[in-house]
Amino acid sequence: MRAGPGTCVDATLGRGRDALTLLDLGADVVYGFDVEAAAIASARDAFEASGVDAGRVRVELRCHAEGLASLESSGLAGAVACVAFNLGYLPGDDAATRAGRARTRRETTTAALESAFRLTRVGGRVTVVAYVGHDGGADECEGVRECLAALSSRDWVVTERRVVNRRRAPALFVALRRA
Repeated sequence: MRAGPGTCVDATLGRGRDALTLLDLGADVVYGFDVEAAAIASARDAFEASGVDAGRVRVELRCHAEGLASLESSGLAGAVACVAFNLGYLPGDDAATRAGRARTRRETTTAALESAFRLTRVGGRVTVVAYVGHDGGADECEGVRECLAALSSRDWVVTERRVVNRRRAPALFVALRRA
């Protein structure tokens, strides 16, 4: 998959790995959003360690739904090459720390997806990795599936990939905008 050239969005920044991948795939600039200050700090450290030009990554401590809505109102509608979501919570740490982490939720994720669809240019993609193994994860995954299934098949091609013999395996959704 090619991300760019152009603008891409890492809607759930986490530790910055997806943003770095988008840059490696050709993105000119990546916007990243996360609700945890620890995620923003970790991502900035990863960008610095990778030697990323600071002007190529713009991160905000903000919910993915709010961040994508702000990009939409800023004039980027129909201009974004890729919007990537990696749902759940900030990875790593021990079980006790993970239990206290903020998690993405069905309501905000589906609102963020609606903005992502309007932001994505023809030929662009929206990708979602939905984890089902945490509280609310299965419901959020079903919300993502419903949101993507409602897209016009004339304008979008949507696929879902999942390991079927692992009950708690994450699902990967890819939506390609055709028109």
